[in-house]
Amino acid sequence: MNNAFIRLAIILAVPLHLSLEACRCEQRPLEAYFESATLVALAEIQGAQTIPDEMRGERNAFEIRIDTLYKGFQVDRLYSATSTAACGVTAGPGDRLWIFASPTDPGSRELWIDTCSGTRSARDGFLDLAPERVAESLRSLSPVPENEVHSEILQKIRLLKINRDRLDQRQANALQSTELIAPNKAYRAAVLAQPKISRPPRITRVLIDSEASEIGILELHSIILPQSPEWINEKLLHVRGVLGQDIRIELVIDVEANALVYSRFD
Repeated sequence: MNNAFIRLAIILAVPLHLSLEACRCEQRPLEAYFESATLVALAEIQGAQTIPDEMRGERNAFEIRIDTLYKGFQVDRLYSATSTAACGVTAGPGDRLWIFASPTDPGSRELWIDTCSGTRSARDGFLDLAPERVAESLRSLSPVPENEVHSEILQKIRLLKINRDRLDQRQANALQSTELIAPNKAYRAAVLAQPKISRPPRITRVLIDSEASEIGILELHSIILPQSPEWINEKLLHVRGVLGQDIRIELVIDVEANALVYSRFD
């Protein structure tokens, strides 16, 4: 009788111990996940590997391709804990996920995903939604501006090119002395200082050097930059601006293609 009691106690203790080590988070409605995330997207995993992490020992790095962006900006890499007990995401090439990502640390440009943030297989639904209704609901939550307003603002944004040997001294000096160096230590960007005296409309210009024969120029008509652009990765430049008194603008430029790959106005 005592032996049976001991065996029963052992059996009951094992799942109890495992449950203490497992990831625990309360399931929330889709809108709650959307509001708390920096990036929301439907994405496909292109590659996955475990890499060293100074604070955590190691972490998963996922190369992704975003199929549909609902919030945030384009990225091609996300990070997660390696252990499911720490709410880490497990996925492999070809897997499609609903992505809800946020910075790993305050001020960081690296985005983190875990099972508590809402990230899950695209085959799964949410607390308040069946799988087939998720995309429609995300589209309704996505801050998409009216087409006419969007088109009007886009007319104030121009991407040009100039041969490298046609740069004037001011432009060349700006690129030479800039601190906006891409992670690959080769590409660079520079915001040209505004002349002290200029007539409206004022034009802000951002020079982009991707080591090609031509230099990219982002022209922003009547748009000011309250802060310097930031590199998302070695080929994507994130630019934030303000039009008028209350229209905030976010742009992501593919510097190799000299193309606007994301815009948001609100």
